[in-house]
Amino acid sequence: MKNSTKNTVELPNFKGKQVNIIYASSFPDFESEKIKVEVEYEGLSEYFYSYTTDLKGFDRAQELEGKEKYKALYNLICNDIDQDILEWLVINF
Repeated sequence: MKNSTKNTVELPNFKGKQVNIIYASSFPDFESEKIKVEVEYEGLSEYFYSYTTDLKGFDRAQELEGKEKYKALYNLICNDIDQDILEWLVINF
């Protein structure tokens, strides 16, 4: 797990649990971008992946740095990964 103190971004509550983004990045794909988000809860972290075709939103996110960029990348795929994050929380906590 990466050190989560400097660029941690708090996400909305997931069933009363405060989840943090500790890293986010992207990878080019055919006509889309694959986004990877690492989230942390109580010292355990996990990666979640999805794709976006919102290339304008993606370009805006790429102009940001640190936790603002992480949050912007997360926002591009949150509808796709929030259920997976909830399932991860249920299984592990």
